[in-house]
Amino acid sequence: MTDSSRFAGRSIHGVPKHAKEQAAHPTLPISGCVRIPLALTPEQTRGLPRTAISDVPIGADYRGPDDPPPWVGVLLTDLIAPAQPNADAVWILIGAGPYTVAAPITTADRIVLCDDLRGDPIAPEAGGPWRLWFADRSYNMGVKWVDRIEITRDEPDHSAERIAEARQRARDFHRRIDSADT
Repeated sequence: MTDSSRFAGRSIHGVPKHAKEQAAHPTLPISGCVRIPLALTPEQTRGLPRTAISDVPIGADYRGPDDPPPWVGVLLTDLIAPAQPNADAVWILIGAGPYTVAAPITTADRIVLCDDLRGDPIAPEAGGPWRLWFADRSYNMGVKWVDRIEITRDEPDHSAERIAEARQRARDFHRRIDSADT
């Protein structure tokens, strides 16, 4: 049997092990180049100013502007502010198990940590308790099962980009093979 925890952010076996552990005891550490390291609970993140995602929803079942936005959360600027990032902080590293995505701290006002799906906390099966959304990046750069945020001076590892690019190359390869067969 394959260990599902090795599938970063995406699992052919359902919710990865690290995400199940996170869901059982949900805390979101915010650490690194900050004055006040934090460990937030879902109740604390849901108590921060809210931002709704309605222009580019996460998930294919969003029906349109007459429906309430399915995904709601907190802008990373509002999320990391209580941790008081150091003046020399440049990057935000968002992780879920071995899967990480990095963003310049200057873009934190365009990144939403979603914690609400249609008025309810996000279930682990949908990527909860926290799921990331970027306003200006591809959907596949979002992160399910977010379990940590680290503020850094130096550019961190971009494992999410490498994984997403590899998956896209594989899809393109298979499309070329399939079209050559027809």
